[in-house]
Amino acid sequence: MKIEEFAGGLKLEFFSPTKIIVGRGSIQRVGEEVSRFGKKCLVICGQKFAREEGWLDRILQSLEDCRVKGEVFSGVEPNPGISTVERGRKLCEKFKPDCILALGGGSVIDTAKALALLFSQGGTLDRFFLPRVIEEETLPVVAIPTTAGTGSEVTRYSVITVGRRKKVLMGYSLIPRVAILDSLLLQSLPPQVVLASGLDAFSHALEALWVRNTNPLVHPLAERAIELILDNLPPAFSRDDDLISRENLLFASLLAGISINSCGTGLIHGMSHPLTTFYDLPHGIANAILMPYVMEFNFPAVMRVLARLAELGDESYSRSLRNRAWDGIQMTISFLELFKVPFSLEEVGVKKEDLKELALISWESQRNVLNNPRMARKEDLEKIYFKAWEGELGEEVFIE
Repeated sequence: MKIEEFAGGLKLEFFSPTKIIVGRGSIQRVGEEVSRFGKKCLVICGQKFAREEGWLDRILQSLEDCRVKGEVFSGVEPNPGISTVERGRKLCEKFKPDCILALGGGSVIDTAKALALLFSQGGTLDRFFLPRVIEEETLPVVAIPTTAGTGSEVTRYSVITVGRRKKVLMGYSLIPRVAILDSLLLQSLPPQVVLASGLDAFSHALEALWVRNTNPLVHPLAERAIELILDNLPPAFSRDDDLISRENLLFASLLAGISINSCGTGLIHGMSHPLTTFYDLPHGIANAILMPYVMEFNFPAVMRVLARLAELGDESYSRSLRNRAWDGIQMTISFLELFKVPFSLEEVGVKKEDLKELALISWESQRNVLNNPRMARKEDLEKIYFKAWEGELGEEVFIE
């Protein structure tokens, strides 16, 4: 992208303060890293994985070896709500931690960020949601992701479920101070979790390339994330003993997370959130189902990005920009077909009578709507949902 393509010249903002530690066995460094923030650490984890796989015991031992007292807050559910954060705050008020360690996927890390904010600032979580941007200091968070998709270990966002809506906390002070990426934690992940999280990272990288707030500093990161996902998601999904592929996906998720931390996301994410709250669809799968339809809607504004996507997938055979852009959409569809991702919302149980309400809730997420590369009206969101429900793309794109 040339500087003259930016209206009014090149303007950007980039802030990524996380200390990132990558490597097999790097979880052993957790005690050393946490001890820099104090002598008491609240360890947050999900419902089963961390304890059953023995990782929680290893972390508590590492903390003890560095003379840090650890207290466990477990049972964080997928798509956590305010009640979970409030439950954590009660424990914090008794234990008074110096920092919070998140061991889990995006839901656990997002809960840690929200809890760090609430315990530090008091009051209720409602007052901190967007459009307010958080500037207040929070308790330090150390993040150890156990999935390869959300990139939450390096982002300024925390997504909390409130009824049928997902609400967002946003601010640089929410970014974890340390992220430890140990691919050994991914060895026992079920294939469907690998798939959903990998497709989430893919949508992060894609939207980082085309949103209005896109940042040329992260384009190489987002493009590399896409390449890694295209190459490594198929073997990581089909073989649970392919640690190298899962390691590459973990790194791709990191790159995509750094990208959206700078750029934000657009309609793919804004429209997938209510699908998760209404129908309990995994976030990455919801993103993937909507992806071709949002690509088609955005087409006039993102042809160069789609053409580049075709190149990254080695599927660029056309001469004209327009045809190469369609190649990018078709390449994405072919990639999703490898995993038998549904191509219509009807296939996953979405009710046609709910589509207008889904569009209305998506429209409320103006951060995503306004960041989308093509201007969208509420009626446009309805049309995208209806097309996705019917499974019908334009004549120039086909689904085999």
